[in-house]
Amino acid sequence: ALAAAAAYGGGALPLTVLLGAAIALTWINTPYQFSGYISSAGGIFSFIRSTLGDRWGIAGSTGYYLYYVLLVPGNALVLTGMFTWLAGDFGVSLPAWIWVAVVVATTIPPFLLACMRITPSLTYGIVTAGIEAVVVVGVSIALVIHAGGHNTGTVFTSPHLALNGWHGVIVGMAVASTALGGPDAVVFLG
Repeated sequence: ALAAAAAYGGGALPLTVLLGAAIALTWINTPYQFSGYISSAGGIFSFIRSTLGDRWGIAGSTGYYLYYVLLVPGNALVLTGMFTWLAGDFGVSLPAWIWVAVVVATTIPPFLLACMRITPSLTYGIVTAGIEAVVVVGVSIALVIHAGGHNTGTVFTSPHLALNGWHGVIVGMAVASTALGGPDAVVFLG
């Protein structure tokens, strides 16, 4: 998601990510605020049911269920496109069926992990989140060092550095917010 945000955010990527973080904090804060009044491990279903009734609770939880079920294969298809594009940049021509192999390789492990219950899933999540944090911080530091004297605060204040100005910032912000989502799940687990 951050790579896609960078494609739109361009030189204004820090502004784009900062605004995306503000959006992500709003949807992280919402279940947190509800959790002070509604105590349940039912997740989003419990919050919707308690505020809007059973019918909307079922509709909302069905929507979230479909979202989460389709997220893994959707990410697998996006990864396939990125994999094919990257291979093409290195002059490697992949066979037309490569998408099947990438989808299988990226879809089956998460579903198997989910079948192993909560502890292996949480362990996997903690390990991969730690690796992701180290990589993102490491790449960020490397980019700042590489830029050297060209570092400037205008990347936080100048939307004209993005693809098509504010339009690029807004699209990049929406994409960046998805990269920063997920901590609200902790409220439901709590």
